[in-house]
Amino acid sequence: MDDLILGIILSILAWLGLLIFVLHSKYVVEKIKKDEYNKGPFR
Repeated sequence: MDDLILGIILSILAWLGLLIFVLHSKYVVEKIKKDEYNKGPFR
């Protein structure tokens, strides 16, 4: 039973991580399109 709960928790964390990554990527792309993303190591 503990393994099942652990698997569910890991799955939820993985989905949240993926969702945050996708949303952040869209945000960065929008900033680059507006030429406002000048700060950062990639210039």
